[in-house]
Amino acid sequence: MNRKLLLICIAVLLLCSAEKAQSQSVYLSGYARDSTTFDLLPYTTIHTNKGQPVAAANENGYFSFRINPGDTIVFTRLGYKPVKIAPTQTQWDMNVMLPETIRVLDQVVIYDRYIINGHEQIQKSLKEDAAQQATPFKNETASPENTNRMIQTFGPGMVITGALSKLLGTDRERRKMSTNKAELVRTQVYYEVMQSMQVKEYLVNLLSLTDDQYYKSLEKFKVTYPTAVYLQSREEIIRLMVESFATK
Repeated sequence: MNRKLLLICIAVLLLCSAEKAQSQSVYLSGYARDSTTFDLLPYTTIHTNKGQPVAAANENGYFSFRINPGDTIVFTRLGYKPVKIAPTQTQWDMNVMLPETIRVLDQVVIYDRYIINGHEQIQKSLKEDAAQQATPFKNETASPENTNRMIQTFGPGMVITGALSKLLGTDRERRKMSTNKAELVRTQVYYEVMQSMQVKEYLVNLLSLTDDQYYKSLEKFKVTYPTAVYLQSREEIIRLMVESFATK
């Protein structure tokens, strides 16, 4: 009996120490961006100032990780200058701006003294090609040798746009692709929050939810706040999720 009680006490102490350590850690999330163009920088590596790996940004430049308060974190990427930060508290939706590295190489002069085999033939072929390209118009499909493998076009080979392009649907497909791309950009932050394991862990611990309760509350949130999909702030989305999840 005493042995079982001792084991229970040890387990409780370990659990309390783990929760305390987690509460004392600093949670960071956000995006790595180019400081000039503000473009996202995918696969940016993150490590401590001592070289210990911490995390890496995903294909969209998004990162999320935990560190100890006071740790110095370095963001690095090929072609960019390293950026160091030393956060002391949790931060969401960070934008870490990396300046591009510009290096001017010394001038290199190449002297051509070696004549390859067939040099005269190559020069002759280049001159013939230049003479052919100098002609104002040339319809390759009208040549007798090409009649069996090419389709005759209008004039010297023109591309018809406008009404025919709309009839074939090319303009419509192009507009559809552009709309879909814009929609993905507008909803990127929302879907990253929905798929984030850190956000799930935060809500489960905050509201003492089981996995089943979490996913049911998530479905209710999507129905209650359909316009949240266009929010650009992770903090705002998570705040709405807390309000929705806390409402029975």
